[in-house]
Amino acid sequence: MFSDRLKSYRSSLNMTQMEFSKATGIARGIIGQLESNTRPPSKNILVTLSNYSKKSIDWWYERDDEEKKWEDSNALNVLLDYMIEQELINEKGEMNEKSKNFIWQIVEAEIKKKLKKKSERKVW
Repeated sequence: MFSDRLKSYRSSLNMTQMEFSKATGIARGIIGQLESNTRPPSKNILVTLSNYSKKSIDWWYERDDEEKKWEDSNALNVLLDYMIEQELINEKGEMNEKSKNFIWQIVEAEIKKKLKKKSERKVW
């Protein structure tokens, strides 16, 4: 569970909630709510924790490779948040050709996976 993972990670750093708050830039009250499982993490919090810890979002949810699903991790939203944060998408929503090509490669790969699954489900 995310709340347990967060508390365990913070404790492994020997940090109080206040120290972890200062280190990550996430308000101490929010950390308390996340750890007590009274608030789900937002996309921005997940990106912040992933960047700070150098761990994937899947790690934060204790998923292994077999459990990974595009829909569950909402990877497109996480990717877009990251691209905006890294200024790969500007404030007008524009991006360079390299960024556009990268996103299109991800979309094409997902389309191929979905079409393959669909064809495997057909009963002949």
